[in-house]
Amino acid sequence: MTDLSSLFADEVVTNAYTRFVSVPGLDGQIALVTLDNGFDHTKPNSFDPPA
Repeated sequence: MTDLSSLFADEVVTNAYTRFVSVPGLDGQIALVTLDNGFDHTKPNSFDPPA
């Protein structure tokens, strides 16, 4: 198995917060995941196209 942290060494995720929320029109709840990279809003978290 490949160590993903070595493939993306410049990416930082300090915390990943998860909470379940209800969305009008959907049955049940969805998971809302907030990624915190430890920086301010000038270096936002993002997913690349494969993600």
